[in-house]
Amino acid sequence: MISPKTPFGGAPMASIDFDGIYGRIMSYLEKEQVYVRDMYARTDKTHRLGVRFVTTMSCYNMFIQSEPYKLIDFMPDFTVICCPAFKGDPNTEDIQKENFTIINFEKKRVLIGRTEYSGEIKKGILLVLNFMIPINHRVLPMHCSANMGVEHRDTAIFFGLSGTGKTTLPADQDRLLIEDDEHRWTQSNIFNFEGGCYAKVIDLS
Repeated sequence: MISPKTPFGGAPMASIDFDGIYGRIMSYLEKEQVYVRDMYARTDKTHRLGVRFVTTMSCYNMFIQSEPYKLIDFMPDFTVICCPAFKGDPNTEDIQKENFTIINFEKKRVLIGRTEYSGEIKKGILLVLNFMIPINHRVLPMHCSANMGVEHRDTAIFFGLSGTGKTTLPADQDRLLIEDDEHRWTQSNIFNFEGGCYAKVIDLS
């Protein structure tokens, strides 16, 4: 599993340490109001990942949502537990700071604590997918935007770092926007990872 032990993350964590933090979070959640949502990552049904989000802060407009009747038999492939006010203990736990994101591929869980940045939820699942699908499904993960022609259904993809126009450029009035951030390329199609467009609104007035 991956833990934030080093400044750049990616350090392995022993199972016993993960279980200790997980147990503390479960005890913490017993006293909190909890929001649970079942959603999908990836629009392509052949490669989609069912994710259950357990949070103390409402997380609604992320990933692919389904009608409630389609979720009756939902079985999550991964569970994300996010507690923004929960503090890790670097003195007794295998983490460097109070805030953390820990991914356990064996138990299919992501633990997030001490951060109100909801992007950690997205980035946690993104890391899971980027690790799993190239190996398991022979799918190329891409940090890009994409749009599609109306008549010929041709697809254009736009690569670039944050702030270089990945959201602006594909918003062509004569083409269909697929998404502005994360896509996957298979042998048969290009599909989006999330649920639409997430434009930045920093410093807008």
